[in-house]
Amino acid sequence: MISMDTQSTLKTQALAALSTVIDPELGVNIVDLGLIYDVAYDADLKLCTVTMTLTIMGLSTDRLFE
Repeated sequence: MISMDTQSTLKTQALAALSTVIDPELGVNIVDLGLIYDVAYDADLKLCTVTMTLTIMGLSTDRLFE
């Protein structure tokens, strides 16, 4: 199990990386747009899960994110 400080650091790093993703239509990063709802890290699986929404409802590219 990892410490809360480490989890917080991983979440901060993930959000920093996600903030470099710019919405092509709006020209604003997806974090500042409020599209990221949650970032969670599973230490056992070494997996970061991002819960987010898309800017366009019904956009078929949602299956591209894994």
